[in-house]
Amino acid sequence: MKFHPIISALALVSVTQVHGAIVQYTDRPSFLAALTHAPVSTDFSTLVPGDLTSTSLTLFGDNAAATLLIETRDVANTFAGNNLWLSDTGDLNTALGASTTYSDQLRISKVGGFYTIGADWFLGDIEDNYLPGSVVLTFSDNSTYTVTSGSQAGSFRGFISDSPLASVLVSSSDPTNVAGWATIDNLVTIPEPSAFILGGIAALGTMARRRRAF
Repeated sequence: MKFHPIISALALVSVTQVHGAIVQYTDRPSFLAALTHAPVSTDFSTLVPGDLTSTSLTLFGDNAAATLLIETRDVANTFAGNNLWLSDTGDLNTALGASTTYSDQLRISKVGGFYTIGADWFLGDIEDNYLPGSVVLTFSDNSTYTVTSGSQAGSFRGFISDSPLASVLVSSSDPTNVAGWATIDNLVTIPEPSAFILGGIAALGTMARRRRAF
């Protein structure tokens, strides 16, 4: 069975921003309520804590799967090598972040692109603790969103697009801030996007016009 993400009427009350063809949700329940089938997700607990190179994660659902590539990029958006860090201390459990250079960005991509993605997007400090602040998400269509939060619980954002997005870059809003690294947790996506999303986004858009450093 393929999963088909479709915008539901209930989701209209939780939409805070429409960027062109991308709709943003500011809380997980509203994002999930906008989909008619269960997405696939990960809290990265299947990975081994510590330094990682780029990692390919396959998330399995009912008769469907999504494979995502997660890596670090430097400020010039070129591959930054062995710079991923899976937290193993502090209050972040198994959050995944940049590790070596605080200006490094996280890049999430999928062959063929993704139509839906959600996660906790935030900063983590050198002790693997949540750090209040802002991160910037830059999608492959050049649309950008700033996520500012005072807790990890408040850092969730979900996005639904009417066309495939090849990738999203996650970076600190202040690359000179030596205290925080771009970090993600509780990632959610849909294995098999559907053309049904196009009508839902179009209708919704009309209504909404309106670290580790050493």
